[in-house]
Amino acid sequence: MGEINRLNIPFWKKLLSHIVEFPLETVLGNDNLPLTVCLHKGRFQLYSENAIYSWDDLYTQFRDVFNHLTPEIKQKKEVLLLGLGLGSIPYLLENKMGVDAYYTAVELDESIIYLAEKYTLQYLKSGISTVQADALDFPFYTEEKFDLICFDVFNDHLTPLEFFSTDYFEALKECLEPNGLLLFNVLRAQNPPIENILTVFPNAIPYKSNENDVWIARNV
Repeated sequence: MGEINRLNIPFWKKLLSHIVEFPLETVLGNDNLPLTVCLHKGRFQLYSENAIYSWDDLYTQFRDVFNHLTPEIKQKKEVLLLGLGLGSIPYLLENKMGVDAYYTAVELDESIIYLAEKYTLQYLKSGISTVQADALDFPFYTEEKFDLICFDVFNDHLTPLEFFSTDYFEALKECLEPNGLLLFNVLRAQNPPIENILTVFPNAIPYKSNENDVWIARNV
């Protein structure tokens, strides 16, 4: 569906949002972190005090890497989302990349699930299953296999260090089909121990997008 129909936002307000931001809703997430949805530049944006979690097709970290990986990305059919945000990743893949896939979205924060379903997921044609679970645990117990994993887990603007262990990258690799693709998004300024990814995925390379690195790793 075209984004103009989402929540029946008037066209004039979408146009005006290129000049002034329209706050729509604020909820408390985990650890009492305020999460705000606004209309900004004609798109729905989700942000915390220090980070943008989602911004439709202007969520540049994944938009840029998806474009970089064309046409490979168009072949993906089973997608695991670790961290949901407002649903920018499936929005981008469906509406901008033409990907026909089924999504399993793992998100711990029930407030984020509520916002994603309200503002984005119900307007997508793709099948999406939301799982309220810790993305740190999910790869260790799931028996499903995926040909694309998008990791986008943040607590405000930082990714907890537990996600950078060699064991965690091994678990992610076990979730991938042969030749499956992992896209692992991190804030460059955090300077986390991302080098552990190379122990498990020696072919991994960072793709720079604004202030973030999205590490591209393949299960070969």
